[in-house]
Amino acid sequence: MITSLAFSPDGNILASGDGTGAVQLWNPATRQPIGRLILVVQGGQVGSLAFSPDSKILASGGTDQTVRLWKVQ
Repeated sequence: MITSLAFSPDGNILASGDGTGAVQLWNPATRQPIGRLILVVQGGQVGSLAFSPDSKILASGGTDQTVRLWKVQ
């Protein structure tokens, strides 16, 4: 089940987080996945996602009250 969504500021990437702690990156134009990050979220859910203004960093917040930063390539 999807628990969080975020578009990059440039609109080229959509990130979705789910109840298993996984983040999927998508190409919105083609609707195809472009990568997968497995988060080690103890609570098991991705509660929030946000991109940096330059779209190079993705922040994820877990239901275990942790925040992680990921380089988006």
